Amino acid sequence: MEVIEHLLLPRRLVEAALSALRPGGLVVLTTPYHGYLKNLALALSNGFDAHWHPLRDFGHVKFFSRHTLLALLEEYGLRALRFSTAGRVPLLAKSMIVSGTAP
Repeated sequence: MEVIEHLLLPRRLVEAALSALRPGGLVVLTTPYHGYLKNLALALSNGFDAHWHPLRDFGHVKFFSRHTLLALLEEYGLRALRFSTAGRVPLLAKSMIVSGTAP
């Protein structure tokens, strides 16, 4: 949970997960949510530095949107993809959760 955004090569995580699953097995990924309204709220409140942590060593190197996270799993043929958010109100969510079944 909350790991994929730290990886330079996130596809390797998906590949490793799929190699460990039987067909129909469940893959679940979570990553921080970066939606349009949340980013706008951060900009208006001058909170980008606190949120993005630009000076943190070994921090986040990838910033996924709903679209890119779903596209990554679709690339590997995962089916029945489900997307949800967690924490706060949906448009300002802390995290997003995506799951799908292995082909």
